[in-house]
Amino acid sequence: MSESKPEPEPIEWLEAEANQQTLLRELRRLKRRAKKKVVVVLILSLLGAGLVIKKIAGRVPIYQASILMRVTEGNVVEEDS
Repeated sequence: MSESKPEPEPIEWLEAEANQQTLLRELRRLKRRAKKKVVVVLILSLLGAGLVIKKIAGRVPIYQASILMRVTEGNVVEEDS
């Protein structure tokens, strides 16, 4: 006879997420790494911001308009008498 193992309970997504301490530790690590290469980080930040600004500024504006048409019965062309 083979024993079947019970299915493990599914982990809730909220429990699987990193807690606040882990996030703060990761942010501190990124800050330490950025301090070592300040010039590179500044250049890349300015380049990224410039690309985003160029993309936004280069968009063709979209204009909205409403059209009202009046339709009546009769001849399309009226003759002047």
